[in-house]
Amino acid sequence: MHVLLASHLDHPLGQVACENFDTLVLGRVTTQTWTRLAPHIADVPDANSHPGRAHAVQGSGAHPVQVLYLTHTEAAAQAAKAS
Repeated sequence: MHVLLASHLDHPLGQVACENFDTLVLGRVTTQTWTRLAPHIADVPDANSHPGRAHAVQGSGAHPVQVLYLTHTEAAAQAAKAS
């Protein structure tokens, strides 16, 4: 799965919709995206271009996390096993 949630950042209800989620997982995003989606985080973490690295934003903190990184072939194989 490539996208867990996608929305238009310039939509007037974008920030309200963001508040419906307990945890945000942000990876390889710009400082501007951090500011829009997690404005309560004062110290925006440095970007990391390593595949599978992201930050989980929960409450007033952002914590580095390792996320599952699959190629298209690996993802298709996992999806075929699940069905």
